[in-house]
Parts: sequence; C-alpha cells; structure tokens
Amino acid sequence: MDIYRKVCHLCTVEPKDVDRLRGNNASIKSFLAKPRYETDLHFYWHAIHYCLTGSLDKGKEPFCYLLRGGEVLGRNGTGQVRYLTAVEVASFASAIKDIEPKHFGGDRFKPKQLDELGVYPETWSEEGDLAELLEDLREFFLLLHEFLLESAEHQKGALVYFNDEVVASEADDDFDEQDGAYPADDD
Repeated sequence: MDIYRKVCHLCTVEPKDVDRLRGNNASIKSFLAKPRYETDLHFYWHAIHYCLTGSLDKGKEPFCYLLRGGEVLGRNGTGQVRYLTAVEVASFASAIKDIEPKHFGGDRFKPKQLDELGVYPETWSEEGDLAELLEDLREFFLLLHEFLLESAEHQKGALVYFNDEVVASEADDDFDEQDGAYPADDD
C-alpha cells in the first residue's frame, strides 16, 4: 500500500510565460512537467507556514506566501497554482533572509500541538522523535530559503503548487505494511 502526502512545490517562472498560463490548465500542466529550477517542501510545507506565521492558513505578508498571496493562475490535479511575481518573491526572500535555518521552528514546532491544531498531515506525533523532525523541518526551510534568495537574485517569479505524492510504499524495505509506518530507529 502506498502512502500519499500533499507536497508543496515552488518553481521559477518568467513573466512572459505567465500570460499563456493564466486560466489555461492544460498549459499549466505542460509547463509544470518540464524541468526547471524547482524545490519541494515535502509534507513540511504547512509546518513551515505555521512556524513563519503562527496561523494555520493566514498570516502577515509575505510570510504567508506558501498558502496565500500572489495570483491564482489556474489549477493542476491537486489544487490551485499561484503566481508570485518577482517583487513578491524578493519580498518573501527579504523577510526570511535573516532567519537562521539551524534555529528555525523554535518554540512553535511541537508535534502534539501541531496535531491538535490541525497542521498537515496531522500525524506529527507519529512521524518520529522531535529532534529528527526538527532537523527535517529545518532542512526543508533551508531549501525554501535558498530557492527564494536565488530566485530573488535573478529577479524570477515563482509558481506555488501542490501534488499528491507517494512518500512511502510497501516496496520500501523498511516500511511496515501492517503498521503503515517505518520502524523506530533504536540507535
């Protein structure tokens, strides 16, 4: 049995491409299928948003740009595809540039509280130990950090979109099909 999770992606986009994508879901699908500078935040996107904003789905701009802001261009199979202009990307990059990835999350990343609040995937207490989860959160925040800073440096806009992706499969050697999880690391 495969385990799917909603994964957040960001990819660069040129302003010249935005007009042909606007309202054209087939063009969006084709555009997203081509290789380009992109990053994904795995299923940590909602925890990153929450740690940046203190909110489940709102927050002050530009910190809320993973879930809000920008222009909705259309939809892919999972939901909205939003466009952040080069100015919005630069604003987001500027807002987070001084946040040290190695300190990101701080007092807001508490797995049990994240589950109670409804932070996706609402299984934080089951995902692993706090130190490992916090390390992974910081790693994905670093990817966002690098993506935004590099995109801003090159004056690029970005598309923000989601896909449902397999994060574990019964074909994985360590995956416990009965429990639907990976075994705890006893090291």
